[in-house]
Amino acid sequence: AAGERRLTMDESLENTLKNYKPGGFILFSENLDSIPQTVSLIRDIQKSAKIPLFIGIDEEGGVISRLNKAKKLHSTVMPEPYAIGSTGHEEYAFQAAQAIAEEIRSLGFNLDFAPIADVFSNPDNKVIGRRAYSSDGLIASGMVAEAVKGMGQGAVIPVLKHFPGHGDTLEDSHTGAAVINNDLDRLRSVEFLPFKAGIEAGAEMIMTAHILTPRITENGLPATLSQPI
Repeated sequence: AAGERRLTMDESLENTLKNYKPGGFILFSENLDSIPQTVSLIRDIQKSAKIPLFIGIDEEGGVISRLNKAKKLHSTVMPEPYAIGSTGHEEYAFQAAQAIAEEIRSLGFNLDFAPIADVFSNPDNKVIGRRAYSSDGLIASGMVAEAVKGMGQGAVIPVLKHFPGHGDTLEDSHTGAAVINNDLDRLRSVEFLPFKAGIEAGAEMIMTAHILTPRITENGLPATLSQPI
């Protein structure tokens, strides 16, 4: 559904669901209009599937909120993750994630592409920045673990992103080739820490990133297509 302003179940969408049998959808602000419309769209999509679908959204808090960008929709405005991380109180990460989960769950979403498990280790990074909990891998780890638990408490599946870590890149992988020049030892001691903590806290899904890792793999493929990664 990404990129298409499809607000209701129509014949085209019905045929797509019948022919391709997707495992899930991600909805963006352009697919959302109002609370009744969102609830109805998700309900109709789920009705089409024999196996319940993943219905996901990017709702991180802070700058990334699909709900607050939809004209007639709204959600509780959450602090950016970096502000939460700066408090040093991990319970705030839990509370914010639980509140986000409860709100999106009330609309029918069962999966959130959050929390951000990246470490904001490069101050010149433009794509992650204050979407991350911290520039310190250990602080970010504690926050991510609590966010995962909070999301689960709100009955929504959390998705750790963006593996193997987008916080030390200069480029934005949405618009070009982003590169990590760190070796495996560095990644294990910094970038991997929040992902490890999130997995140990119960996260069962991870989003990989369109990031090149020349010091780890030699196949020239981004992490999304790399078997070793």
